[in-house]
Amino acid sequence: MRELIQRKSAGMFAFVFFASLFVLFWPLAASESKILYLDKFVHSGLFFVLSFFGLVAYRRYVKGFLAILIIYAVASEIIQELFISGRGFDSYDIIADIIGILLAYLLIKKTLV
Repeated sequence: MRELIQRKSAGMFAFVFFASLFVLFWPLAASESKILYLDKFVHSGLFFVLSFFGLVAYRRYVKGFLAILIIYAVASEIIQELFISGRGFDSYDIIADIIGILLAYLLIKKTLV
């Protein structure tokens, strides 16, 4: 059963990862959300889901996986600044990403052993 959950989680991780590529790297027109800090909640939520499924799927590599997710969070902001029209670097997005990663880790850390 545990193996089945890990396989399904790996598939969900891949799906959410590719969705994150769309969400993080799609060019945006300048717009203001009516909901304060909505983009920060989107960042935290996206990285929470990404981390949750990834940590379940790759439970043997927790430290390395967490490091890769943090690198992905930072790299996504740098890529947005350098290459994506209408997007830019925002250190608060990185903080929101890391909060999502840590929340997922804290939620499931007892099951990772």
